[in-house]
Amino acid sequence: MKNATVYRYARIIHRYLVVIVVILGVLMMISGYFMHESRYFGFDAMTVRYIHNSVSTLFSIVLGGMMITGSYLFVFPYLR
Repeated sequence: MKNATVYRYARIIHRYLVVIVVILGVLMMISGYFMHESRYFGFDAMTVRYIHNSVSTLFSIVLGGMMITGSYLFVFPYLR
């Protein structure tokens, strides 16, 4: 069963992507909070914005990959 192998790899990749999305999401929440409250706790404002912008791009790419693997995991039981 070729689909079973693809399912197994998709599940493994999906789990790793979930962990990465959580880590990147926490970084974005912290930097977004800093920008919202205008309290940078010793960091430069431009550094916080740079981190937030860089992480958001990576976050969207990883989230897209997670959506693709999750969609396959959802559709797999209906495939023959």
